[in-house]
Amino acid sequence: MSVIPVYRKPKAEYTVVSNQSRTRHYRVCFGEVDWGRNGETEFAVYTRIVLIKNGEAEYQNYAAHILVTPGEDGRSDLDNVMEKLELLKNEHLR
Repeated sequence: MSVIPVYRKPKAEYTVVSNQSRTRHYRVCFGEVDWGRNGETEFAVYTRIVLIKNGEAEYQNYAAHILVTPGEDGRSDLDNVMEKLELLKNEHLR
């Protein structure tokens, strides 16, 4: 197994504390991800749900990764996902 990490140090990282539980945090990150652990990275937005116990991360789930590289149409996966999230928000949460 390669010792090359999958995640490089994030270029940006934000923590959002859940309104439902102060022990649940969402970490939203932007950075390079090396899925093949071969040095070939892609930039992605990813988020993890982190459960905090006694001030320390006790559990982190696998992250959802959304690629930010534009396709032939000039739109990234992030553009398309954000569009659908906004649609769901407008249709069901307002």
